[in-house]
Amino acid sequence: MKLKFIFLILFFIIGNSIGIKISKEINKIKFNDISIDSEILSSDSSSSSSESSKIINIWPMPKKVLNGDITVYISPDFQFTTNLTKSTTLKKAMDRYYKLIFTEDSKSHSGISILNEIKILVKSEDETLQIGFDESYEIYIDDSGDDGGKIIAETVYGAIRGLETLYQMIGFDYQREYYQIKHCPWIIKDSPRYPHRGVMLDTSRHFYSVDVLKEFIEALAYNKFNVFHWHAVDSQSFPLTSTTFPKITKGSWSSQEIYSTRDIKEIIQHAKEHGIRVELEIDMPGHAYSWGIGYPSVLPANFSHSIECQQPCPTECNIPLDISSKESYVIAMGLLEEFNGVSMFNESFFHIGGDEVAYPCWNNSLRIVDWMKQENISTFQDAAIFFEIKAIEQLIQLGKTPVMWEDAYLLFASSGITEKLPEEVIVQIYHNPLLALNTTRDGYKTLQSPYWPYYLDNPSVDWEKVYEFEPSTGIHEKKLHLLLGGETCMWSELVDASNLFAKVFPRASATAERLWSTIENSNSTTSAKPRLERFRCSLLERGIGAAPLNSTSPQDPNSCYSS
Repeated sequence: MKLKFIFLILFFIIGNSIGIKISKEINKIKFNDISIDSEILSSDSSSSSSESSKIINIWPMPKKVLNGDITVYISPDFQFTTNLTKSTTLKKAMDRYYKLIFTEDSKSHSGISILNEIKILVKSEDETLQIGFDESYEIYIDDSGDDGGKIIAETVYGAIRGLETLYQMIGFDYQREYYQIKHCPWIIKDSPRYPHRGVMLDTSRHFYSVDVLKEFIEALAYNKFNVFHWHAVDSQSFPLTSTTFPKITKGSWSSQEIYSTRDIKEIIQHAKEHGIRVELEIDMPGHAYSWGIGYPSVLPANFSHSIECQQPCPTECNIPLDISSKESYVIAMGLLEEFNGVSMFNESFFHIGGDEVAYPCWNNSLRIVDWMKQENISTFQDAAIFFEIKAIEQLIQLGKTPVMWEDAYLLFASSGITEKLPEEVIVQIYHNPLLALNTTRDGYKTLQSPYWPYYLDNPSVDWEKVYEFEPSTGIHEKKLHLLLGGETCMWSELVDASNLFAKVFPRASATAERLWSTIENSNSTTSAKPRLERFRCSLLERGIGAAPLNSTSPQDPNSCYSS
């Protein structure tokens, strides 16, 4: 520990003694492959008792950090500048963060360390938002302010992640009325551990307005998530407008609870401006009761004669499509084509569910029985495989990557037929996370979403349990590249806009750090807790109603920053 501390001091002493300015020598600075422990980081001795000392208050924890003990003051004339002047995405991000950071009138400071500018230098003009897009960034702020500061990134999305880190570094002194950055000089080099880091939100069981979804996307970006998994439809409602099948929204809760084509495009665009991919899920062939409100022929005849299929909506009503009905295929494949068009979802991943197919609902349909004989299909499981192959092939033909819940993997693995789950399918695990050992062994790219602890509708799951979950457990070292990341999930049976944010955050924030930060930098709830508490305060400051760490509401009068 002492050796690391000596190294940190020598780094800055040697740098100053030979007249090196960090901002002038960016390309000459090399990082040693060490993890900087929070205990060796300097803290300002003038910090109030409500501030956590010797801790980098950045969430998620960056990959590599070096810093000092000087406070740099920010000029009232401070500005962001960039070399990428034609990017509206970056321009909007700079304007957005400027407004988030500088909410108070500030005074000039007579000190010598004044920061007038931060240059945002982006190397690529490519703003393609697909799996694996570059989110890396570097931040350089010297201890004098003379040469300003720099955020360097490969893409605009890396710059957005850097702006979020900068937001968490800047504070306002209300007594002296100026903005400041403590612990300068700063050198941060950061990039995510996994390329797919998301939150799934179910908008079928409760409807969320466009404004709520946009705010939800903003909260994802603050956490450095990069995927909004939109579980848009289910048995309870079908709120997505389809121009190809206009009667499908008869399955919505009401005429006021529908996402128009304009709404959908607005949500996708808003997400893109925050570096968030929107992965749509239309579950099939199960959970299809809402489809049948507008198109009754897609539901199996006499399904209610089966005890397992008598649950009334909106509680369960898990009725699958009639896989013998031509209209089921026309509508299902047509929806996949419509929502994967260039003018709609240009995201490469598309989720088709494949989970919890209630086979007993097919028991009493003579048409299904006759169709199975005609197709030489002996079991309902094989009938489901027949349908799923059609849907998978449709997506692949459209140039998309199918994502399915683990049920599809298990279905194909247990079937007596020789056909295997196509290798293009990404398997999303939601029961035993150790199933990832099998899926990756078999060559499938995999996402972790185990209901314990990633299902946020479970009130007994606290943030520590979420944080302690290591998604790569059990996976062979040679197969780790197949683990793309994971998602926490918010099913909305008992959640709507009134309690959404408190249910999701800050528990999802724990996942955000584990999927972004290295294992070495995210392996202790003890060291994470004060940073998470402070990050939760920053969410509240930005209007995100995050709950206290292990409670649904505050338990007594207290400062957010000393909770």
